[in-house]
Amino acid sequence: MILADSLPLPSGAQPAPRTSPAPADVFVPPVRATCMNATFAAGAALTVVGVAAYVVGVARPFPGRSFSVAAVMIGISLLAVSGRQEGEL
Repeated sequence: MILADSLPLPSGAQPAPRTSPAPADVFVPPVRATCMNATFAAGAALTVVGVAAYVVGVARPFPGRSFSVAAVMIGISLLAVSGRQEGEL
């Protein structure tokens, strides 16, 4: 990431006055790991339930079995955005 403050100014140019707070003045709340763990757990649960419902729906059709495919897609999406790093379980 290139910050505008780190770029050299052309000769004779004056820096513009700072109208926004300095980066050190901006409060950034810490990331809560429990939220990421809850997202991961919800994604894993939806994926497992969706796959199980799909298998049952193939063996014995039931009303609403198409929602199993949506549950799998939503579960995989939640797993993807849960914020876990490689090798972290």
